[in-house]
Amino acid sequence: MRRSIDYLIVGQGLAGSLLGCLLELEGLDVVIVDNAHRTAASVSAAGIMNPITGKRLNRPHLIDELLSAAFRIYPQIETMLAMPIFQQRSVLRFLQSEIEERQWQSRLASGEYAKYIDNERPSNVGPFGGFEITKAGHLDVQRFVAGVRKRFFLTDRLVDTQFDYSAIEILAHGARWRNYSAKAIVFCEGYQMSENPFFNRISLNPAKGEILNLRAPAFSDDRILQQGKWLFKTQTGEIKAGTTYSWDRLDEIPTQWGRNQIEQALPGLSNISFEVIGHTAGVRPVIRVDNRPIVGRHPQYHSLAILNGFGSKGVLQAPFVAEQLIAHLENGEPIHPDFNVCRNLLWRAPMNA
Repeated sequence: MRRSIDYLIVGQGLAGSLLGCLLELEGLDVVIVDNAHRTAASVSAAGIMNPITGKRLNRPHLIDELLSAAFRIYPQIETMLAMPIFQQRSVLRFLQSEIEERQWQSRLASGEYAKYIDNERPSNVGPFGGFEITKAGHLDVQRFVAGVRKRFFLTDRLVDTQFDYSAIEILAHGARWRNYSAKAIVFCEGYQMSENPFFNRISLNPAKGEILNLRAPAFSDDRILQQGKWLFKTQTGEIKAGTTYSWDRLDEIPTQWGRNQIEQALPGLSNISFEVIGHTAGVRPVIRVDNRPIVGRHPQYHSLAILNGFGSKGVLQAPFVAEQLIAHLENGEPIHPDFNVCRNLLWRAPMNA
């Protein structure tokens, strides 16, 4: 039997789960196609939301808009799912060198960073000092994705299968896939976008990351500790440490190299004794040309759309960008030009080729 819906989402990692929830909150009929997110980066995502990142201590592009959307949307979804998945958290950032220390003093002098940090906390942590970021947070990505999967499964809105691109039929005002007719099909496939015949001209530079789960009874700090790697306790009491970046062997198989990298960094974060009780890996979808998300309708097939390319900042960027996509699909509102999938520099050949 043929079923008419508003949107068909392909992929149920962080992006697909978030988009599905937001569309449901708008009263729209949504079906998700997903093969148990076997290749989703979400199965090994830290879920840290941080406004000051990297060795250069930069603020991500549009940071204030991103934070505003995230702090508004995640509590709404918590209510919808009736489970705790998000917390505002503090990040204790240890500086790693004299160069970083000077860089941080320069950032402070600009006056643009004060609203993200706690100036009352002492900075004499470690040999080069540090600072505490209070406008940060943590999303339990695995719990969120599992909760959304259960919700959509129980309401007959989840198709558990590998997506078949050859079954897409482009209609005059929408698209059809198998028995589903929709206003648009939205692809949220992570690094598997490279297999998508409609979007694989966009070049990716995916990065594999690994995370350890620890048993560490003495660890009681309620902050996220960060110094190159990070260490923190989740709402459910799990202790996680990570992460790594590698650009070869792009798969979901944990490595001894990744475990060694994380374990060797832990003494710089805490002097706790620990035991490794879990080890996961995932591949982050990163857009090669500018490391920014891609969102919007395909330049030629307007009933096909995409929400992808979040890299390691998915929890921070996804709420703002997902809302942009919904406003565009439903009301024709323009997508921010820095995120729009139709920006010409993304496509390896001219879009009208």
